[in-house]
Amino acid sequence: SILWAALTFLTAFPGNIFGLTTVRAVLGASEASNNPAQASFIGRHLPRALVGRIQGFTHSAISLGPLLATPLAVYCITQWGWRSVYYVFAVLSLLWALAWFWTTKATGMTDDAVAERGAKELAEARTKDGIFENPLSRAEVWGSSMAWFNNSYVFYFFLFWLPTYFVKARGMSVQEMAGLATIPWLVLFCTMNFGGWVVDVIKRKSKHSIFWRRMVFAGGFVWSAIFIYPLQSVETSGQAVVLISLAFLGLGWTWPVASALPIEYAPRKAGLITGFMNSWGQVAGIVAPIITGAVIAGGKWDKAFLVAAV
Repeated sequence: SILWAALTFLTAFPGNIFGLTTVRAVLGASEASNNPAQASFIGRHLPRALVGRIQGFTHSAISLGPLLATPLAVYCITQWGWRSVYYVFAVLSLLWALAWFWTTKATGMTDDAVAERGAKELAEARTKDGIFENPLSRAEVWGSSMAWFNNSYVFYFFLFWLPTYFVKARGMSVQEMAGLATIPWLVLFCTMNFGGWVVDVIKRKSKHSIFWRRMVFAGGFVWSAIFIYPLQSVETSGQAVVLISLAFLGLGWTWPVASALPIEYAPRKAGLITGFMNSWGQVAGIVAPIITGAVIAGGKWDKAFLVAAV
């Protein structure tokens, strides 16, 4: 996180596209360890009965970024220019990194009480890890990775292009966009947390929890597609916000399931599996902006929504 803060600060300085691309590429590389480290930490130290809620809560912070950052970025740009966005966000990132480091050290996650609580779970984990001795050769891991690619495509599609859509296609001012564009992210934040709780209840109550969690996962994708598809012909900005929010309602259900899967598969190898899944998510992060940019080059936003729905 400290490296992210430094690279975010440096983003304001390059005077050409090569320098800017280099800084952002190094920033992306520095982020690579985040999800694997988080999954490994949760798999080794926190109760598996709460994995859905924990992962739903931690990943819901991803939606807080656009929710809080969009109006803050607009304010910074209008008051002090675009470079100020990177200065402000760098300072906030650094403060957060220091606060997280201090509070995490204070939790004493390696004390005897935690070790005793996790002894049984770790024994079970070792047995399960035997099944996933070579996790990258397992169909479950590849299937989850392809599902995560789909999830990430839709996520990055909206993350990168939602402000542009509202301003260019819907004719909103930047200030109007800053207000309306945050609503879908608020929906995503709430749904991730509620979905994580539901996933844990299913795991605890149902004899067929794997089947029902798969249904939650698949159902979230279907729900999202149903509401992304009509965006091709939406007439007003208000209708667009409602449909996008409903699409995010489905997308939010998929996150707690997907992020909990590596820990369910093999807690002691959750970092490896998460890293593999997340690498496919980042492929989607590369592909989604490129495909969308090519499709809307001629003003064809309807085709961009069609691709995302499919």
